[in-house]
Amino acid sequence: MGDQTSLKTKLIYRCLDIVLVIAGQASIILSIQFVDLFVYFIVAGVALGATGLGLRAGKTGRSVPAWVLIAVFFPILVPLVGLVFMLIRGTRRQNADPSRAKPVNMYVHASIALVLFLIAAVVMDSLSFALLSFLVAVIWAATRKGAGYTRKARLVVIGIYTLMLVMVFGMKSVNYRVSHSNAETIIAACEKYKGKTGEYPAWLSDLVPAYLPKIPVARYTLISGGFHYYRDHGPSTDNYRLIFVNEAPFARLVYNSANKGWHEID
Repeated sequence: MGDQTSLKTKLIYRCLDIVLVIAGQASIILSIQFVDLFVYFIVAGVALGATGLGLRAGKTGRSVPAWVLIAVFFPILVPLVGLVFMLIRGTRRQNADPSRAKPVNMYVHASIALVLFLIAAVVMDSLSFALLSFLVAVIWAATRKGAGYTRKARLVVIGIYTLMLVMVFGMKSVNYRVSHSNAETIIAACEKYKGKTGEYPAWLSDLVPAYLPKIPVARYTLISGGFHYYRDHGPSTDNYRLIFVNEAPFARLVYNSANKGWHEID
């Protein structure tokens, strides 16, 4: 009886991390269906995924804080991918002779930083994504021991990701200026249109080509790079809202012609 109990305990311990990660991913998926409980499902999913990935990292001799933070900052699919990676690679081998450790491949880190830059700056225009990626990379590099990760190597790796963050910040500043400059161009064209027709345009396309040669972009990015225009109709009002994504994926700035001012939503 005691042997069976011990066997069950070992089996539960062996599979607990897998169950937790899968349960965490399921909870995040369910959050899409249950809008009223969205936050609770997300928090539960992140907690389960991070716990499961941390357990697997501890079993395989990897950095528990680094993997937990990765699961917290990137809770969708990343914990599952990390779990599969550690299941395939198994327990990490420790190098008994540090002097024979291979030097850190900086080209790999430079390539990763470039991909993160392209995602954050070109695809999303998200400083938040870049900052989270930077924090994960710094914590990961700071906690690495052996395998060629000397103090100098860790500083160089951190420097690479710092440069990535600075470049994203620079692109973010450019896009911010472009967004507001082009928004003012559209607003001025809408006022000219109303001055001539007595009402604001129903669509931004109505401004082309008489008032604008083309509709300008809100920012130079692949996702949500355009303006959204909504005209309000009513018996005594004819106003519009001009919207663009200021910080992907959700934070948006809205111009309301009723009060001639900007405010943020989401």
